[in-house]
Amino acid sequence: VNGKVPWEIDMASTMRPQQMLDTFPRALDTGSLYGTVTIRHGGVNVECTTLRADGGYTDGRRPDNVTFGDSLREDLARRDFTFNAMAIDARRRILFDPFNGSQDVQANKLRAVGTAIQRLQEDGLRALRGYRFMDGGSKGVRYPDPELAAALQQAPQLLARISRERIWAEFRKILGSRYAAEIVSQMAGDGMFGIDRFLPGSLGPESKGVRALHMLSPSDLPLWSPKGDGNLAPADDQSVFTLRPDPIKNPKAPAKPQPFTHYAVLDFEATCDERTGFSPMEIIEFPVVLIEAASGKVVDEFRTFVRPQVHTSLTDFCTYLTGITQEQVDTAPDFETAMAQVIAWLRGHGVIDAGDSTRMALVCDGDWDLKSMLPRQSKLSEMEVPPVFNQWVDIRQTFSQHMNRNPVGLIRMMQTLGVKPEGKVHSGIDDARNIARITLALLHDGAIVDITSEGSSNAALTGLQTQGSFEELTQQTVMARLALLLCETDPQVARQALQQLKLSKEENARCGLHLRYLARIPDPGNPGELRRYRVAVGPELYTTQINLELALAKVEGPERVAEVQRAKDALAKLPPLQYSHGAESIVSGQWLMDRLNLKQGLLLGKLKQWLYFEQIDQDLSTVQDIEGLLFGDQKLDWEDRDPLDMPTQLW
Repeated sequence: VNGKVPWEIDMASTMRPQQMLDTFPRALDTGSLYGTVTIRHGGVNVECTTLRADGGYTDGRRPDNVTFGDSLREDLARRDFTFNAMAIDARRRILFDPFNGSQDVQANKLRAVGTAIQRLQEDGLRALRGYRFMDGGSKGVRYPDPELAAALQQAPQLLARISRERIWAEFRKILGSRYAAEIVSQMAGDGMFGIDRFLPGSLGPESKGVRALHMLSPSDLPLWSPKGDGNLAPADDQSVFTLRPDPIKNPKAPAKPQPFTHYAVLDFEATCDERTGFSPMEIIEFPVVLIEAASGKVVDEFRTFVRPQVHTSLTDFCTYLTGITQEQVDTAPDFETAMAQVIAWLRGHGVIDAGDSTRMALVCDGDWDLKSMLPRQSKLSEMEVPPVFNQWVDIRQTFSQHMNRNPVGLIRMMQTLGVKPEGKVHSGIDDARNIARITLALLHDGAIVDITSEGSSNAALTGLQTQGSFEELTQQTVMARLALLLCETDPQVARQALQQLKLSKEENARCGLHLRYLARIPDPGNPGELRRYRVAVGPELYTTQINLELALAKVEGPERVAEVQRAKDALAKLPPLQYSHGAESIVSGQWLMDRLNLKQGLLLGKLKQWLYFEQIDQDLSTVQDIEGLLFGDQKLDWEDRDPLDMPTQLW
């Protein structure tokens, strides 16, 4: 209908739930009371629901009763919007469209089935679904027709019976859509934010946060950042890396003997979509970079694209994110063939013998590739996971153990190690090369690169997992937009609102950080302030934070825009910290206790925080620098100062 192949398909049948369960022994009873059974076949789960007619909706949430039937038209008449009330006769390949949903898709129109207000009254959440469906993708904003638009203005009261969890689940999807600004403005104009089950206050179309949302381009947000469509290190960001020679182009032997002769670095790319619920994900790029441990050389590379078998047509978002084209996967081998090619390539290099014994270790950035994605893909392809893929090195864990710090993402590892990233984000081969650079840098620095993780035979049977990086980008985008909407809210009220929305801990913390630092930009002429701001906000957050500041500044006026832009430019040019471990504290509490004969307590804690403040502000890099603050000519007055008055807050 719209020129795209759908990735989510539900089945309808005249079969009763028990008949389906009897016919398909592996089927799951996921709602037989309402006619729904999940049929499992070949690694794919499809919901199949008996044709039905609903009773009344006295609670405004779900039907009072369900009557199973044989009429497809009567079943479709229960649906919310016309483009959700179409069906295909799978056997005859005929579209059944009694409410002209296909015409509405072509016209990019949002229209309810039957009487709009009646559809919304049946389930109050349908109003939020209506706003969500205003995102028409490549066709732009899909505005409701006059009848539905009028019904939506009466909808706020219908949410009174809907749980905050369900409200947030829908609103999160809205904030994660490309046209969130337009949709939120429509919601504000309709009075949706005037109810106490939503955001605090009463956001209107002219509210500062709503106006700022329009000033925030999708490219200013992590999900659609140009970094996802270009180089990993754009020209204005080069200075954040203290560079060592490229470990791939400048090979050298490791500082210590290693447990393996070779390391095979891989990084899958998989089918995906910006809409939540995409399943199953399928591997579409399989790259491997082979490192010889003794010499520290990259001896060869392997790369193949992979033809998906379920979602054979890539989504626009998948192509945008990965750079992989439809033609590349159409002409590629299936996964089973691709895996056989990889095994043959590894055997050709002598790192796997005929009995599948190996002297090499696989290396990944995190556990997603081999603990989650590979078992799922293997199940989908009806094949066993090759034994050599059942254990691997999570380079984040190796980095964490060697550097004695918490695990961090790929870019943070490269920054800390002084390695410049190359290539395109979410290009499997480019990511694999960058993981290889991290591996080589760690080998040069004396790390022991050994197995950290093992596969599980149950991995493919657990709940849906999606690629961490994509979920993180979505979460970052949603939380940034939510923070803008709360920018005029009292901080205490905002914290309560975030709790009431039932956000996850990670979401709550991220949105809270954005709110904490809004309207508090550093002086572009003060390097100490710039450093403290960058460390306090965090290297993975401050670019988005500055973009939020710019959006708000555009609402406030040109003087504020110029002020924020100067700070943004200064941050982009700011050199990295001199300390080799970046933002880690140079000295520990134990060191202070030993050198100053201090005991644990308030003074020790506050003094350590003050020293860290000075470390970042002055860009100190050695223990001798810290000793100078304690014993030198520029000694801090820590002995005579009330610990509660010591400067401890970076920003």
